[in-house]
Amino acid sequence: MNTRLQRVWRKFRNYRPSKSLWLGSCFVAAIAPMYLGFTTGAWVSAADAAAMEQRTRRHALNELIGDLCVENFFVGPNAVDKLIAFSRASTYRQWQAVKTEGWAATPGRHGRISGSISACVGALEAEAEAHLEES
Repeated sequence: MNTRLQRVWRKFRNYRPSKSLWLGSCFVAAIAPMYLGFTTGAWVSAADAAAMEQRTRRHALNELIGDLCVENFFVGPNAVDKLIAFSRASTYRQWQAVKTEGWAATPGRHGRISGSISACVGALEAEAEAHLEES
């Protein structure tokens, strides 16, 4: 057995691949991990990472605006009654109410942030659903 192992080892040591085989194996060793990483390993390109960051940032900002909107909504009197009336109104009327009352306004900023009214209406609808489930 020992001599057989020595023969195999000697064959392996004396093996000299051709240039094309050597270059092909180097190419595969360099490309295969990248291919596997991007297709199944969840690697992303810089552009995809930037797009994911933008979506995450926009989502977080909309959540913050929604929370501020609900906070601004509940500052006024009879907030629960207004919330029930708000939930029963049409979408157009909800948007108009958010615009005119300024519930989607952010402190220290002039003008509205893109998507703030939509985030505000969504947060108020979710708050109304949660309140109706409690009742």
